[in-house]
Amino acid sequence: MTESTAVRPDDIPVANLLRLAFYAGEVLEELEECEADRDVGSDFRELLAAMLARAAERVRRGGWDRGYSLHEDFGSRPRGRILIGTTIARGGLFTARLAHEFDELDEDTPDNRVLKAAAKILSTPRSSAGEDMESPSESFATSLGRIVRELRAVSDVRLTPHLVGSLPRGQASRRYRVVRFVARLLVECAEPDEAEGTDWARRLLQDSVRMRRLFERFVLRYAQRHTDAKVKPTRYTWSDTPSPESQALMPGLHTDVVLRGKDWTRIVECKYMPRLFASGRHHKQQFHSAHLRQLFAYLSRETAKHPTRPRPSGLLLYPAVSTSVDHVIRMDPFQARVATLDLTLPWSDLRTHLDALLTSDT
Repeated sequence: MTESTAVRPDDIPVANLLRLAFYAGEVLEELEECEADRDVGSDFRELLAAMLARAAERVRRGGWDRGYSLHEDFGSRPRGRILIGTTIARGGLFTARLAHEFDELDEDTPDNRVLKAAAKILSTPRSSAGEDMESPSESFATSLGRIVRELRAVSDVRLTPHLVGSLPRGQASRRYRVVRFVARLLVECAEPDEAEGTDWARRLLQDSVRMRRLFERFVLRYAQRHTDAKVKPTRYTWSDTPSPESQALMPGLHTDVVLRGKDWTRIVECKYMPRLFASGRHHKQQFHSAHLRQLFAYLSRETAKHPTRPRPSGLLLYPAVSTSVDHVIRMDPFQARVATLDLTLPWSDLRTHLDALLTSDT
């Protein structure tokens, strides 16, 4: 058995972390399409281009976002507000022309500017010597190039953290959610090649709190999307205590994931830990007792809450790198499983393993 589940950014495919981040943020149809194509997502840049191209095509079919923007003109048929100072400065009094400004409904909106800027960055395909057929990355780059040309009336801007962070919220924000996500990654990584993608992954992995929450949300959203069970986090309450003051001091019982099938229930507790095993007496490796006790408390409260349902099973799930641990244990009267999810696996293999952990008999 290995002693550590140290998650090193150089070992994890950046595309895998990006997919985890997509799942943790929102369930996205664009991601499902990329997963269906085994040729897509071989590196960080290609996956970003695929995501942006498919998201942009969906937005285009529904109609580009439109909004009112301020325009200024100088002519003999003014509309809107007359700009007296500008008119005098440009000699309009002698030519019977007036400077004026007006609002016009057009496609030059903040989201479209960000989309165009991101598409320009990713529209340069990477060519490989000796390749006669168009690669997936080239086809996505071609699609993004068409988007840039179609948005020729949209202002050219430079992607910056301030620009992406200041995008307005509203109905359009949901339609452009993938565009915004890709744009955020582009400004974080500066140039989306594999090396910069690794820098993004390193920053993510060094933030243990962010990684813990991301992993928990990923497992929850994945289970909701890919299992037939009813899936949601659950909050249990302790049995009655002698006084409200005592009840207030009891720790919370908040599960990460509970899957309820027709005749089965599985409680999944996700743990992002620097070490999979704790050190016992004589430096002996053993499971973390606090994690087992926590899972046992959840199983006990689930049984008390639903006494007529079959007895639940438990799963302690740890992310790992090039590590495989899978043990079935008994915590009378419950059965549980302690397992790792290897984040270095090819995405299709990672999904197959997770499917089995979530739904197979423990």
